[in-house]
Amino acid sequence: MRYKGWRDSSAPVVATGKTAPLKYRNVLCEADGLKFKSKLERQRYLDLKALEHAKIISDLQVHPKFAINWPNGNAGRPVRFATWS
Repeated sequence: MRYKGWRDSSAPVVATGKTAPLKYRNVLCEADGLKFKSKLERQRYLDLKALEHAKIISDLQVHPKFAINWPNGNAGRPVRFATWS
């Protein structure tokens, strides 16, 4: 429920009717239809996108998800527990 404001692109509303400031005073922003949690994160994305356009880097992925696995004792085979992005 904490990130409901992020998905709705507005900060959570407190009882006084005003929006509560975010924990680290960051500003939620958007670039190329992607949402970022801070201006710094958005600027880093734009810098990396420019490097990809200049063919210095390749295969840029935005907000990739990673599987978190650990062994379950069943012959040491990992079991997917959760994803993290």
